[in-house]
Amino acid sequence: MTAAQIYGIGHDGDGWRILPNGNCVRIGNRVHIGDDVRIGNYASMGDNVHMGDDVRIGNYASMGDNVHMGDRVSIGNHVYIGDDVRMGDNVHMGDRVSIGNHVYIGDNVHMGDDVRIGNHVYIGDDVYMGDNVCIGDRASIKGQTKWVTSPLQIQGSKHLVYHAGVGWCGVGCRVYKISNWLEKYREIGEVEGYSAEQIEEYGRYLRWMAEEDARRFGASAGVAR
Repeated sequence: MTAAQIYGIGHDGDGWRILPNGNCVRIGNRVHIGDDVRIGNYASMGDNVHMGDDVRIGNYASMGDNVHMGDRVSIGNHVYIGDDVRMGDNVHMGDRVSIGNHVYIGDNVHMGDDVRIGNHVYIGDDVYMGDNVCIGDRASIKGQTKWVTSPLQIQGSKHLVYHAGVGWCGVGCRVYKISNWLEKYREIGEVEGYSAEQIEEYGRYLRWMAEEDARRFGASAGVAR
């Protein structure tokens, strides 16, 4: 079903359509919209999008192609959702959430504000995430996980990377100075059996951690060249 078949209310000549409530939205082709769906102003969605019943989309929310939402999904304002994302029922996203490509989100998942999810991520059922949680690429979050607000942590493909005090950082059960991590992460990764791709992945996370440590706390760990 095309956007024109769903609404056909108004058109501004640039792909945007005017809904009965006056909101201006961009809707792609082959979009299915369930019952009692509310779409905020200047929200946009790509092709092959499915929205179940009782869905709420905030203002300036943007979603790519092949996005599937179950029933009772709530998307906040200024949310970005990439391509090939599937959400179950009873999913809540706060404001300014960013979801990458090829992401699966189970039922009864709560995300606070400013949550960032990478690409190729699996999130099971009954997962709670507070504000500012960051999950890296290829991560898998098991069901019934509660993640309270933690602005300086990233769930990678193997282990969690987390801030452990000014100038310190942990990866899994190992905690070292950030400067030591930056110097030794390749060697540690090889010993732990990480693939070359995973070593580079964690190198990116550690450099980000160093930058955030310096920015937020005035630490001088430095970033590896």
